[in-house]
Amino acid sequence: MATITRRPFVRHLSTTPTMHVTHFRRGGIRHAGAGQAFWFRPLDAAISEVPLDDRELSVVVSLRTADLQQLSAPVTATYRIVDPDLAARRIDFSIDLVTGTWTEQPLDAIAAPLHGATTAAVVHLLQPRTLDNALRADLAELGAAATAMLAADARLTDLGIAIVGVRFSLLRAEPDVERALQTPARETIQQDADKATFARRALAVEREAAIGENELSNQVELARRQEELVQARGRNSRIEAEQAAAAAAIAVDAEAERIRTNAQARADADRALGEAAGAAEQARMAALRDVPVEVLTALAMRELAGNLPSIDHLTVTPDLLTDLVGRLGGRAPRRRDNRRDTEMTTPRAVIVHRASELTELLARTARAARSPSSSISEARASPPFGAAVVLVERQVRQRHGMAELHPPDRSGCRGHDHRSDALDDAHRGALLRRGQPPRSRLRRRPARRGRTALLHELGVAALRARR
Repeated sequence: MATITRRPFVRHLSTTPTMHVTHFRRGGIRHAGAGQAFWFRPLDAAISEVPLDDRELSVVVSLRTADLQQLSAPVTATYRIVDPDLAARRIDFSIDLVTGTWTEQPLDAIAAPLHGATTAAVVHLLQPRTLDNALRADLAELGAAATAMLAADARLTDLGIAIVGVRFSLLRAEPDVERALQTPARETIQQDADKATFARRALAVEREAAIGENELSNQVELARRQEELVQARGRNSRIEAEQAAAAAAIAVDAEAERIRTNAQARADADRALGEAAGAAEQARMAALRDVPVEVLTALAMRELAGNLPSIDHLTVTPDLLTDLVGRLGGRAPRRRDNRRDTEMTTPRAVIVHRASELTELLARTARAARSPSSSISEARASPPFGAAVVLVERQVRQRHGMAELHPPDRSGCRGHDHRSDALDDAHRGALLRRGQPPRSRLRRRPARRGRTALLHELGVAALRARR
């Protein structure tokens, strides 16, 4: 577009090199050419401006192919004005002398014939073809053919227009037809994709099979090695067991030999000791062969008293003492008609505290049995003894006809263990008199003379002799 500078009575015009300007004054040409700059008077001037650069025109041609299918062909035509004077004479390119713009629309006047010529050329090229052939046609070849046809068009040359080139864009059919035409290609592509997928899966399966086979071979190898390891461990265990059994057999044999040797030695020692003891006993029996029976009995009693344990209480019943006296004297005790003599000679229950007292009692009884004349004096010298009362398992028993040994009952003692014992009683006897309780042991039970006293439930006195 020209640039006009206004001054009083005159104006100045300047254009670019892509614009061809023709200045007419009074019917004659004063200035003509591209890139002009000059002063003019608007009252007698007429100026036209023709573009010399390349211009493009976009055309969308809709046509029907030989198989009666609708086809859209976008086309872009590039042109330029090669004869500006001819174009200025055929089309109005005059400008306003105040603003410098075109007074008409010359480019639209050029686009109309160019649009018609381009449409005719595209239809001429594509209409004889089928839709598939047209869609598969080379667009460059179609552009060159359209360019040649437009260049030979007389209507465009009369306007001073030259066609630079024609470009075809993507030919498009109707959407349904286009999708139908795309289906084989899509199917082919999908088949190719499926083939690729199947090939990939087959390759993956082959690789997995190879991996599985490799793992199986590894497991087989591992199992074989484990079997070898188990066999080796079994052999080692068998060898260890055999060695342990051999060592145990040796140890058992050694122990058996040691035990056998020790047993043989002990047997020899016992045999020697037995022979020595037998010889000593034989010599002793030979020495005691002519000793009287009384002496042997006394020796036996002494040995028995020496081997007796510690005795706190010994109860000798009349029956036991009678049998003992009869055996010692070699005869049964005599029975007298006199009651007093019977009471004095018949032994009754005796309580002793020490083994020495028992020995002395047995010796005195033996002497009385040997000398009947002294039995009465011995009996009178002895303290009178009553019937014994014996505690067995918290029970009161009387006249059992036996002698029983009882451990001392310490449950009711009050610390009199260290108290000194009396050696003799009032009659200088070896046994102490035991006092009877002044009343009954149990409440609400009368105390009568001659009645057997009952022991307390807590067991304070184990043995008591009745007066």
